[in-house]
Amino acid sequence: MRIYAILVVVSVIFTSLLPAQPSLSRFTFVVEDLGGGPIPEASVQVQHWGGPVAGRRRLIQDGIATTDAQGRVSFELAPSVYEVFASAPAFVPAAASVGDRNETQHVFKLAIRQGGGVGVESPPK
Repeated sequence: MRIYAILVVVSVIFTSLLPAQPSLSRFTFVVEDLGGGPIPEASVQVQHWGGPVAGRRRLIQDGIATTDAQGRVSFELAPSVYEVFASAPAFVPAAASVGDRNETQHVFKLAIRQGGGVGVESPPK
């Protein structure tokens, strides 16, 4: 019985020394055209800046997903600042830094690319 009590105390002390796991927040991103219409199947990438490797900071991928029919996509992320990139065929991509003001929703407004194409150039003739 005495050994069991000692093990319980050691277990409680050890558990209290472990770092707390950060709670996750739902970050929602909406991708729309300039008129406010949703852009379904737009790609949304979420990244954050990691510590230096060989003296240089690097972007770490946290998630990538496509928007639903309403132009929405959500990620469960730890509270932090994230670099978010939204893109869709025939639209100019957009980027934003989010999370620094406790914002958990961001709306991207994408403009139609000039000529309506995806920016692929024809080879010279």
